[in-house]
Amino acid sequence: MQSFRRSPATAFKLLSAAFIVCFYLVYASFRDYFNPPPRVIRVDLPRLQYEGWRGGGKADLAKAGAIRDVVQKTFARYAERALGKDEIGPVSGEAVNTHNGWGSLVVESTTTLALMGLWDELRQAVRHIIDNVDFLTTGELVNPSETMKRYMGAILSLVDMSDAGLISPDVISHDDRNKLLGQAYTLAFKLQPAYSTNSGFPWPRVNFDTSSGVSAPLARDENPGSDEVITIPLSATGASLLESRVLSRLLNDASYVADATYAVAPLIWPSYNISALPYHPAGLFPSPLDIQTSFPTSLDYSWDAFHQSFYNALLKSFLLAPHSPQAPVYREAWLAAAHAVRWNLTSRAAPSPDHHTQHLYLASRQGSHLLNEASPASCAAAAALFLGSASISRADLAGLGHALLEGCHHVHASAPSGIAPDRWSWLPALSPTSQPASETQTNEPETEAAAFTPTTARAQRQWELRGWWAATESGMLRPGYAEALFVGWRVTGRARYREWAWEAFQAAQARCEAPHGFAVLRDVMAPDRKAGKRQLGVVEQAVKQAEAGREWIDEQDGEWVSRTLKYLWLVFSDVKVADLDLWVVSEGGHLFRRTEPG
Repeated sequence: MQSFRRSPATAFKLLSAAFIVCFYLVYASFRDYFNPPPRVIRVDLPRLQYEGWRGGGKADLAKAGAIRDVVQKTFARYAERALGKDEIGPVSGEAVNTHNGWGSLVVESTTTLALMGLWDELRQAVRHIIDNVDFLTTGELVNPSETMKRYMGAILSLVDMSDAGLISPDVISHDDRNKLLGQAYTLAFKLQPAYSTNSGFPWPRVNFDTSSGVSAPLARDENPGSDEVITIPLSATGASLLESRVLSRLLNDASYVADATYAVAPLIWPSYNISALPYHPAGLFPSPLDIQTSFPTSLDYSWDAFHQSFYNALLKSFLLAPHSPQAPVYREAWLAAAHAVRWNLTSRAAPSPDHHTQHLYLASRQGSHLLNEASPASCAAAAALFLGSASISRADLAGLGHALLEGCHHVHASAPSGIAPDRWSWLPALSPTSQPASETQTNEPETEAAAFTPTTARAQRQWELRGWWAATESGMLRPGYAEALFVGWRVTGRARYREWAWEAFQAAQARCEAPHGFAVLRDVMAPDRKAGKRQLGVVEQAVKQAEAGREWIDEQDGEWVSRTLKYLWLVFSDVKVADLDLWVVSEGGHLFRRTEPG
């Protein structure tokens, strides 16, 4: 009793957690009576994975083993200095919290550890989730979309993989499986206030202490009818579609998927004439969005970061539950968006003096303006196009995916580091900035001027040599490119995607490995200053290490283990592992079974 008197807050937290878990257990005893299983309408889909392997889909044990070793090394360095914290500074070794301090790296990495058979590390991670993670408490506001993707997705995937027999009971016992599901229930309970808006869109943040949705207000002079407007990006609206559906299946409680459906309903069934918006590309949705009115506050259209995951959620929800009532609507909405991408967002680069191939990139639009800039996140559009092509039997979508992925490969392969910058630009073909003026009238269609042009001598030289230049010079091997290579390999069977994946892994290993992890490069366009193969003396080694330290930013991509390395490893594993005809891979890189009944 003395400990309770000294720390009443701790006692209250323990009692609260016990109450929630007990409530869940009592509810679980009666849920089948109150929530009978829905009527199931089966829909047969074409096979997603390539069927013409003829023995070519076997694992490349040497390359898969090399990637597995890097995962093991990355986890060990993190566990040594930062276990329980969200991330580790790969250069300094300092533990940092960036996602509410629940240990995002250890939680997110669990599904990667399970796939790779790193059982000792997985046991350690599962014990941390069960024994040390307290989802009732955090010192920060909670981002519901990131929390669902990272924490909820990983925990639900562990349960799904355990139920499917991919994880031995010796690693996750039946009791531990139920405790993991209890943690998911607790987290879902705390996130519930995110959906208390007039529109159904989720709040940008949730305050766990007050159990309310909150946001830092955004003043909008162009909206005189309101003192403040609270907005979310398009991606946040569909962020919980997959996880909520899996949670509803595992808990047999349809309220979770209902909330997630309401969150996208204002877009799928808008209360206003979306086609009447100025310069609206039919099939795409604007961003950002007012969470109270559901109206857009700007006319930004993209399949890059902050947009693409919404469209992916539509497609993957259709694949996860093709028999659900929403599935046909999601399918048609995604297909309309894919058509809009082809005609409104793709941009072919103009040839440069030293590079004549005209690569295809994914641009974005702001009103009537085409923005000729992209990021590695845009590469993941190819993965969605491959999946959509196979599931809807549209070969033209795969062709677009191949072209976009080839453009992403060109940026990675032609950068001196072998790693793409976090943002790059090109001059669009046939635009006034990329073609000399002509006195002769031609029949060429009118085109838009480039929004961005090389403004420094260095950028100009990069464009001349490669046909693109770095808009942001920092970078690391990001998950979007790795995901596109993985899905491209599994769906189309093209061997070059395995080759490109190995090139990308070797580049990251050579340039990004730091003392305590894998760091972001400060300048991906800088040549490799590492010494050759000769033996270095002690002084030379110290100088080399100091120079390398200056090349790095003390940050490790938060999804380095959970997505990037997982996707690269799956390229070289046997194609039966994480079979896309049996599993859907979430935006967080976690596997969900395609077996749920409604």
